[in-house]
Amino acid sequence: MKNSKLFHVLAFSMVFGFGGLNQSIASTLSEYQSNQVKISGVVKDATGPISGASIAVKGTSIATFTDASGRFTLATIPAGSKIVISYVGYASKEIEWKGESTLNVQLESTSNDLDEVVVVAYGTAKKSTFTGSASVVKSDQLEKISGSGFAEALQGMSPGVNVVNNEGNPGGDTRIQIRGISSMSGNSNPLYVVDGMPYDGQLNSISPSDIESVTVLKDAAASSLYGSRAANGVVVVTTKKGKTAKPQLNFRSAWGTSDNAVKNPTKASPQEQLLNTWEAMYNDQFYKYNLTSDKAGDWASDNVLSKLLKQVTNSKGEATYVSPFQHINEDYVLHDGKGNPYINPNLKMVWNEKIMMCIRLFFLEN
Repeated sequence: MKNSKLFHVLAFSMVFGFGGLNQSIASTLSEYQSNQVKISGVVKDATGPISGASIAVKGTSIATFTDASGRFTLATIPAGSKIVISYVGYASKEIEWKGESTLNVQLESTSNDLDEVVVVAYGTAKKSTFTGSASVVKSDQLEKISGSGFAEALQGMSPGVNVVNNEGNPGGDTRIQIRGISSMSGNSNPLYVVDGMPYDGQLNSISPSDIESVTVLKDAAASSLYGSRAANGVVVVTTKKGKTAKPQLNFRSAWGTSDNAVKNPTKASPQEQLLNTWEAMYNDQFYKYNLTSDKAGDWASDNVLSKLLKQVTNSKGEATYVSPFQHINEDYVLHDGKGNPYINPNLKMVWNEKIMMCIRLFFLEN
């Protein structure tokens, strides 16, 4: 708006030749120049000047960079501007400019991750000197995520790592994929190494509270020392160990519930199991061996007992069946000769409802 105002005043004076406006033009120009100030300064950190740091006036296109000695100069800065100083590996700083001609800024480093220790084959290495592709997840990160195992807590913590639960059941074993599936038909599971030893057990058996860190080695350069078993990547687990210090007691408690992805089907009652078994035997004789409906039903009724109940030997050495019914020699399932079975109404149950669960010990339920 100041530039526009100055332009219109000058144009009006030139066209109409109003000499009386000279004083107004001079005052406007003086006001404009007072609001456009040049500043300079130095950007440094705890060790010295920072070369290449960005200094920008927020909301404008005015920006510059520091030279080799960390110095910078900004010209024509509007009053009340906010100056943003930033550099890779340092926390950005935003300063409200109040008219100073000199601005010295010190940035705080955020690159502590470069000193992070990466556990590799047969040793450790600093992340700043490690040339392979790896990511480290610390124990405090794992403890923030609720899950039945450390593999579930690893989901979303490491780029390129995907955690899959094949079973869909609570507590079911999980599978880790590093950078996708590398084989269409072969095994795509990575190599698991726990405290320097290859581990072939279930991942859920490793408690997240016992883990000090998890290092995921992703490329060939990082996992080459493990050989062909590391073709799909390596997951290196380091557990917590005793330290020379004062005794410490750590307690962590968590509670939660999880449900099956697919609900368990309702189990059939003994009567329903009888009918289901009879129908399977009937269909086998009727469709496979082309028996008539009446003969296939008779054969299923005569043999359903031996198919469903468990045969045992009594104290006399005689073979018998454990049955919840009073008699085991009578027909359990009857039919109408057209493939429609029904339970014999004359059957009498020996056990009451409270102990009917004992039947499941003897019925061959699949």
